[in-house]
Amino acid sequence: MYVSGRFVSSPGGLPLVDGPRRLGFGEAADRAARLGTLFHSLGLVPGDRVALAVRDDLDAAALVLGCLRAGLAMLPIDPGGTPDEVRALLGSGRPHVAFVDQDLLSTLGPEVFAGNPACRFFPVVVLAKPRLIDRLLGGRRPVPGSTTYPACLDDNAPIATPAVLPAPDAAALLLPTSGTTATPRLVCWSRDNLGSQLRLLIEQLRLDASARVLNLLPFLYGDGLMMGLPMTLCAGATLVRLPEFTIARTQEVIDAVYRYRATHLVLVPSLLQLLLQLGGDLREVLEQEDFRFVVSTGAPLPADLWARFEEISGRRVVNVYGLTEGGNLFFAGPDDESHGIGTVGRPLRCEVRLVDETGADVPDEKPGELLLRGPIVPAGYFGAPPRPRKAWLATGDLLQRGTAGHYQVVGRKKSVIIVGGRNVLPDEVDQALRSCPLVADSITVSEPDEVWGERVVSYAVPRNPGAPQDAPEQVRAVLAHVGALLSPYKLPRRLIFVAELPRGPAGKVRLDELARIARAKASAPGAAGPVDVAAEVQALAAACFRLPENELNDAVAPGRTRGWDSLAHLDFASGLEHRFGIQLSPKDIMAIDSLGAAVRIVRQRLS
Repeated sequence: MYVSGRFVSSPGGLPLVDGPRRLGFGEAADRAARLGTLFHSLGLVPGDRVALAVRDDLDAAALVLGCLRAGLAMLPIDPGGTPDEVRALLGSGRPHVAFVDQDLLSTLGPEVFAGNPACRFFPVVVLAKPRLIDRLLGGRRPVPGSTTYPACLDDNAPIATPAVLPAPDAAALLLPTSGTTATPRLVCWSRDNLGSQLRLLIEQLRLDASARVLNLLPFLYGDGLMMGLPMTLCAGATLVRLPEFTIARTQEVIDAVYRYRATHLVLVPSLLQLLLQLGGDLREVLEQEDFRFVVSTGAPLPADLWARFEEISGRRVVNVYGLTEGGNLFFAGPDDESHGIGTVGRPLRCEVRLVDETGADVPDEKPGELLLRGPIVPAGYFGAPPRPRKAWLATGDLLQRGTAGHYQVVGRKKSVIIVGGRNVLPDEVDQALRSCPLVADSITVSEPDEVWGERVVSYAVPRNPGAPQDAPEQVRAVLAHVGALLSPYKLPRRLIFVAELPRGPAGKVRLDELARIARAKASAPGAAGPVDVAAEVQALAAACFRLPENELNDAVAPGRTRGWDSLAHLDFASGLEHRFGIQLSPKDIMAIDSLGAAVRIVRQRLS
């Protein structure tokens, strides 16, 4: 595959293992070459943009490889996003071609085609109950001349090599970022940026042709992509995926480490917390000769969780810190010099400054805003003028450097909430809340959460002052409205109605006063009122999994229910905690194997 001026290949092994399915190098090369023919026939040239909103890992893998080989810029889109979110990203990226799951494309409406007249859409067909042979790439008996994917490749003979090699500064990746507004912004990664990042990851994570990386993050999402197929392919290594993985099947992670002799396990801290509950099995499996270390990324890793995991598992955790606008540049481990529990280690392949409000450098042990520059740091956003070559990137993150040279994240200047490794913009949540006919005003904040890092909490002023505050039916109606506009992980885990938002002399909302009001409401006699647990669980499930309530019953279960994937499971469990005011243990979360089980567990905790 062509990345940053060189072809990378591997003589053996597999680039992707997805449960019982395998993608060999020969199959991958053939599919990527056929995609090259298709792209050429459509008139695409290096740097042109291809959007991918695809659930199936093998389909997504072939498309990622095809784009890398042809020198095209990939725009990964979460296929679980709402139609509004998907349409917004397509509008921001203005792709020339888009591969979108057929069922998702049908929800976008005719406006998506009218809004993207220059884009050629290819619906991706996923068979409901395919046989194993039909699930392998190229094995779906495509209809010649079909405009769906993968059938559209049937008449395209593979091109041996790309007709034109992309320039080092050509766009390779457009990564969505939360930024500071609710309008989607796309960070433009060049071929050189991507190549430099992949080389750093391969070197620091000690990848080689014998490595087998089990990555639990969504395939086309942040580090699920960056530490996924491009990284392992360039190292000649194997990427291992778990098909239809849900949190309720966390034990299967340990089973997969053993079965596939995984060398690396890539996850977010909330999954690390759940794995701790596996105790003895965890240590026994991770101590096998092949396994090297765990990689934690995407969210702050609490020091106590880090220390407990290393003690119980007997293996080192490598903590990686980065951001969409700058890449993964800080590593705590696996080497002894950078490894420091409670820190993000040391920066690599970049220049770093920590500055105060005046722009002056701060001394050790003093917090300052992180500034970055270097070959990995992208030059800016798609559609905007690039940042000058020697200019610093102001990250908005507050770090401090210890006397031992380790860096620690101590806060953020920008108001992004990180929930289980995913960014939530308070402004975006408030826009959705204020668009509801029941809400006149709102403010969204974060609260610390032991498992998820942070949780989303919203305070809302009812449009009708005489409406009963915090009535269950009112809360459900507002959350249903917001759930139709935002991804489930962005939904408020607590929605608190207040008569007004208390403001100071300058008009700024007084968060301390809001917190006091919330505590008073929670402790008031009879504040909670009678709760219909089954109805509330079903309503929350409908919002998290985006399903009509009439499709839900006690037998509905993860892995067999559209929308109930691993991340939605985390959202559902977090929602249960904050809707009912209970604390679920990781064992409880893993035991939620149906809606009926969720109702039973909630009732047990309430009693």
